[in-house]
This record gives sequence, structure tokens and C-alpha cells, in this order.
Amino acid sequence: MKKLILFLLLFPLLAHAGQKTFGDHEIEGDLIVHDTALEEPVLKTDKNNHRVGINKSNPTVALDVIGDITATGTITGTTFTDGTTTITGGNYTGVGNITGLDVDISAGTGDYTSSGTIISGDITILDPTPILVFKDSNSLGAASVGFIEWRDSGGGRAGFLGNNSKNNDDLFWKNEQGGNIGIQTTGSGKVQLFANVDITGTLIVGGTTPDSLFEVDGAVGLAIETVTANTTLNSTHSTVLVQATGNVIIFLPTSASSFNNTDGIGRIYNIKKTDSDTDLVKIDGNGSETIDGATMQIITIQYQSLKIQADGTSWFIL
Repeated sequence: MKKLILFLLLFPLLAHAGQKTFGDHEIEGDLIVHDTALEEPVLKTDKNNHRVGINKSNPTVALDVIGDITATGTITGTTFTDGTTTITGGNYTGVGNITGLDVDISAGTGDYTSSGTIISGDITILDPTPILVFKDSNSLGAASVGFIEWRDSGGGRAGFLGNNSKNNDDLFWKNEQGGNIGIQTTGSGKVQLFANVDITGTLIVGGTTPDSLFEVDGAVGLAIETVTANTTLNSTHSTVLVQATGNVIIFLPTSASSFNNTDGIGRIYNIKKTDSDTDLVKIDGNGSETIDGATMQIITIQYQSLKIQADGTSWFIL
């Protein structure tokens, strides 16, 4: 009994002299808690640098954890940095960055909120299976590829928006499960395209099941212009009405400039004389280029018209 009483009296002093303590006593040295089945310590403190490691013997930040962190409350911080970062459950509120090769935000009881930046190779949002993936190859130049991918309830890839492959600067928006891609605006909003449009499939306006490459279920509007003097046609012209007050010459552009050689598509002009005078409307091929074999075609009668198309070297009357 005397030995027990002596031990209890001396224990606080002994605790201060070593690396471990119990109760509310301060720790003078580092605290190391080992699980004999693991190589790394379960808990390791670094008093000199004010750090704590869980499953890590050399913590490099204030709290350095190898493994997952599950929270039902709120985690408030400035930066998450690691090779792989997983946020599961609870709330995360940060004013800094989340940095990692992969970031997975799983369905939890709360929200993720940050006024900083997420820097990551991959970001996956789970609910509870992946529904949205932001992917970046973390490379520049030819090796770069990045996209936003959305998935169905079974985890299958439903579609994506981004690079289709490496060494490719094209931006793809693809539905990979046979569904439609819809663009809709409210009120008087419009879908505006400020670039060339290259369509490799069928295009139908106002219908649902096209049988041709291009179909319109309704009226079609084309450019129409009235001229009274010599005029050189270009890509903005379509139908040209000639109100001649004297002989008028309609100069054609080169057939080559009016022809898509890759796809074999030639421009079409429709030229019509509308005046009742005896003045002539002359349609002149560029240089030595011909229109149905002649370098010039002439319209002499009111309301007579000429519809022509380019084939890349000449023009032909339709």
C-alpha cells in the first residue's frame, strides 16, 4: 500500500519529465501512439512545429492525415492539399483552396462552400454514384485534355463537354446514350452562333424525322436585292432583281471561290430582269469562265430569269 501511495504522489512529476502524460497535464515532448500492427504511428505530435499526424510519422502541416475524414459537423479551413482529397459528409467551409490530384465530394448531410479555388486533376461529385466529373489531364499543349462528364444513375457515361481526345483542340458536346441535346431560351432570347457551322449529320428545321441532309418544314427565306447598275456578286447575294435603266452587267465571282471543293457544294444565284425596257441584262463569267459553255449569258425579256450554280471551274444554268 505504501508503494502505491508513493507512486500516485510521484506520477505527475514523472509524467512531466517524459514524453507522455495523462489527464489534463501538458506534454513536454512529442506524443507517439503506436499500433503494433501498423508501420506508421496511429498518432504523432510534433511540438517544435506545432503539428499532428494521424497514420503519419512526419506531419508536414498542422493536421496531416493519411486516410479519410468523415464529419457530420462543419470543417472550416483555408487549404486542403494532398495527392487525393476526399470530402465525405458534413459541411466544408473554406476561404482558401482545395488542391489535389483527385477531389471527390461525396453526398453528405451538408454542403461544400468555398470562397477560394479548387485545384485538382479530377473532381468527382457523388450522389451517391458519380453524376458529374470535372477532368483535367494537368498537362499543357498537345498532351492536354479536359472535359466535364455527366453520368447516369448506374455510373455509366451519359455525355460530356470538352476535348474528345489528346492532340485535339476541338470542343465536343456529346450525348453518348442516344438522347437529344436541347438548347432553350426564355422570352425573346436567341441562340446565336458567331462562327462557321459544320454539320456532318442531318439538319431539320421545324420537323422531327429528316429523310434528307437538310429539310425545312415551313417557309424558307433567302436574300433578295434589286439593282439598277452594274453589280459584282459575292457570298451575300442570292436572288438578284435587275431593274435596268440601260444595259446592266452582272459580274460573277470566280467559280472556284463559289465552290466548296472538299464537300462538292456550289453556290447558286437566281438573276431576274424586272423592267419592261429593251435594255439588256448581261451575266458575265469571271475571265474566261463560262456559263453553259458561253462566257456571257444575256436576258432580254421582262421577268425572264436565270438560275446558275458553280462547279469550281464554270457555271451552269439550272
